[in-house]
This record gives sequence, C-alpha cells and structure tokens, in this order.
Amino acid sequence: SGNPIQAPAIIDTIALTNWQLEVIGDDVPNGTFTADTDALGDWSQNNALKYVSSIGTYTTEFTLSTVDKNKRYQLDLGTLEGAADVIINKQNVGHVIFSPYQIDVTDYLTSDHNTITIKITS
Repeated sequence: SGNPIQAPAIIDTIALTNWQLEVIGDDVPNGTFTADTDALGDWSQNNALKYVSSIGTYTTEFTLSTVDKNKRYQLDLGTLEGAADVIINKQNVGHVIFSPYQIDVTDYLTSDHNTITIKITS
C-alpha cells in the first residue's frame, strides 16, 4: 500500500584540479591553444580565447582507492560558459548545459585509475 520511501543517497562530490585544456580551431590564435589549469572556467576571461567558439577539451586523471557502493559520486565542474559533454574512462556520461554544472558519475568510476574528459562548446 503506497510507495516505499527510499533513504536519501549519500553523495560525495568530486572536485578535481590539474586539468589540461586544449582548443583547436580556425578561430584560435595559431590554430591551437593549450594550458594547464586547476579549474574549468569562463573563456571570456582569457585573452587568447575571448572570441573563440571552437570546442575545448579538458582532461584530468585521478585514482580512487575504493568506490563505495553505498554512495553516489557527483562530479562538480565548477563555473563554465557553455555546454559540457562528460566522458569518463572512454564512456559517455552525459551532457551538462546549465548551472550547477554537476553530474552523477557513480556508474563510470573505477577503484583504480580514472580519466575524465570534458568537451566544452559555447
């Protein structure tokens, strides 16, 4: 009789640093822009990317000692301008198009080495 009430999920938010950014396109000065950064961000604040609309790819790697089956893991992308396609360990996770730029990544993480790629379109 009625729907059972589920306990709320325990959520761990993953905030990562050490991103490598690469932007390639005809609208990029010299055709290619690369940089190391601690966070994804608003390109309009970067003089080299201020007028760029090409796809930018952020990549980072990290290791989890364990993936707790009783938790949900959420990737927090911070502040962006544009839409983000999230790929973890070569698997398409989803598309994030507005703030807060967060997405559940539980089913894509391994208790070992993980690679995250974020493709940004403006």
